[in-house]
Amino acid sequence: MSWPVSAPPNRWPSSRTTCRAPFAELDTIRKTLETHFKDVAGLRVHHRGRRRVYAPNPQRQNALASPPFASPSRWKRRKLIDWQTAIRRVPADQLDQVLAPIFDRQALKDAKVIAKGLPAGPGAASGRIYLNADRAVEAASKGERVLLVRNETSPEDLRGMIAAEGILTAKGGVSSHAALVARQWAKSASVALLPCRSITPPKP
Repeated sequence: MSWPVSAPPNRWPSSRTTCRAPFAELDTIRKTLETHFKDVAGLRVHHRGRRRVYAPNPQRQNALASPPFASPSRWKRRKLIDWQTAIRRVPADQLDQVLAPIFDRQALKDAKVIAKGLPAGPGAASGRIYLNADRAVEAASKGERVLLVRNETSPEDLRGMIAAEGILTAKGGVSSHAALVARQWAKSASVALLPCRSITPPKP
């Protein structure tokens, strides 16, 4: 069977429909391996005539991409592992990915995107936007959740960055001042926001 190479991937025939018998066999083996190892595994198939050798390989993935976190409903329905086991499987250096706050998935689908940037700090944050570090500190001291938004940050903005729930900058990269401070203080941050070209704070 062949199809135009220029066709988009979502138009390509699925192996579920074009190779039903082999697909069903592989899917059964996948479920058996998941049930036995209680984890997702890649499957490498070696053909030797009519004999097939299946070699499962553990998949390397970050904490939030692991099945219990990426597809909790399916794993809860199949009762493969509980949440305590899922947490124990997370490497110690990736625990911050699990503990960091995240947005509700349905809320993300319904939200309107107004800008995109580089992920420079873990987690998600929400609050009122402040373009001045001193005003952000003052608002945070009154119990308000604030987001510090700057063209780019400098050491003078450190107090405001610590007080803010999240940091946004129009310039910079993943090794910029904002990104380094955000990771040090476990603050959510996005840098190099597009289509923002510059952010000018109001005069005091």
